[in-house]
Amino acid sequence: MKALVLGAGEVGQTVVEALSADTSIDISVVDVDQAALKRTQDLYPCTTELGSATSLRTLENAGIRDSDVLIAVTKGDEFNLLACNLAYQLFDTPQRIARIRDVSLLRSDVRDTLFNNDRIGVNYPVCPEHIVVEQLRRLVLFEGALDVAEFVDERLLCVLLVVEPGSKFAGVPTTNWSAWREFGCQVVSIQRDSRFIHPIDDGSVEVKVNDTLLLLGFAKEIEHAVETSRSRRSYRHIAIAGGGTIGTQLAASVHELTPHRHVKVLEGDLERSQVISKELNTDSRLTVLQGDATDKNFLERNDINDSDLLCAVTNDDLVNVICSQLSKQLNVGTVFTLLKNLHYIEPLQEMGIEMPISPQESTASFIHSVIRERTLAKFHRVRRLGVDVVELIVQGDSSSSNVVGKSPDQLSLPQGTYIIAVVREQAGEWKLHTHLQMDGTTIQTNDRVLLILERSDAVKTVEQLFRAKAFSLF
Repeated sequence: MKALVLGAGEVGQTVVEALSADTSIDISVVDVDQAALKRTQDLYPCTTELGSATSLRTLENAGIRDSDVLIAVTKGDEFNLLACNLAYQLFDTPQRIARIRDVSLLRSDVRDTLFNNDRIGVNYPVCPEHIVVEQLRRLVLFEGALDVAEFVDERLLCVLLVVEPGSKFAGVPTTNWSAWREFGCQVVSIQRDSRFIHPIDDGSVEVKVNDTLLLLGFAKEIEHAVETSRSRRSYRHIAIAGGGTIGTQLAASVHELTPHRHVKVLEGDLERSQVISKELNTDSRLTVLQGDATDKNFLERNDINDSDLLCAVTNDDLVNVICSQLSKQLNVGTVFTLLKNLHYIEPLQEMGIEMPISPQESTASFIHSVIRERTLAKFHRVRRLGVDVVELIVQGDSSSSNVVGKSPDQLSLPQGTYIIAVVREQAGEWKLHTHLQMDGTTIQTNDRVLLILERSDAVKTVEQLFRAKAFSLF
């Protein structure tokens, strides 16, 4: 596969990093900034081309004629849209992904007109801000979770959480199926003292306080499981530092959730705070406060210390980091921090910030999923654990597939790769078979198989294993 990435900025570099783990993808990068191209080429295996994303000569020199996917993630919507249109109209590039910053272009009526009929040449419009808002919304909805990913057409959830003192999970063996069935989930992986424990590989393991668990369950049940595990206070009072696109959309989204939350938006700019007050239709449960989110006195005067959750989502990493640290000092229950600089993530986690969130990583994971072959339905990076969770759709039949008719333990998987579930539709209902229920289970056509990969470069091998022999990429 050949991927052409337009833009070597923060998002572009993160996309290149995600794709470069798969050696079967040949990556070319275009940018007008020579220094950005050099940084990208020094870090990742790729070729580069200096020039505009909308220059035909530049695109041809970068190899667009034989590219399978165009990923336009420059800072300008107009460049991304035009580049995708050129790729569609002149070069018939199969997949065309465009980063969109103008959220008005993604309103349902506009989106349907522009993107659903190939009128503008974009297969997949991608808005990092929308992706982050949806990620944060899920974390608010599943209170206490540190990561939430959806699989099997959003029916199945994979949730990351830490076992706190007083949690009902503590002391329960991973093989106690009756207990986990009552919780509505199943443990598929444990991180303990920086060491991975895979119940499927290590047999029965007793869950301990401070373990980081990766849980799997149907959406309708996983909320109960997360609530069962939680000992900290619920997210009823939420502060959002930053009244930009992300902060405003997050406030509106959280305000609509049931049960109701009380939301405070902190915005430093007076004019902007007045604008978003009108946009959000503030009421007794949603207020906008004008002030400096890095001023401890301002936070105390406005009772931010009483918040169950603070989301620091300004456009400035330094402001987000300082606000997060102050919030922890003020005993805010949980803190989520938006970070563009990926180097800040690990130090923040060591300081006790529960969930550093990267727009670039979230966007790169989405793009990684959509450009893969149809065998791979979902790709999700669990940064806190350093693993990937993927969903594969079983293609072919017993004569064309290497997996159909075989049990999971008969498959030759790469080292550090584990099948955590087989999900099958039966009589209109989806049935989940985790490692505790796989005895006698054989893989069938159209099954959804979920795997944990400790090494990102194993994705290619796993895809090839599950792909039907006659299956063609495009």
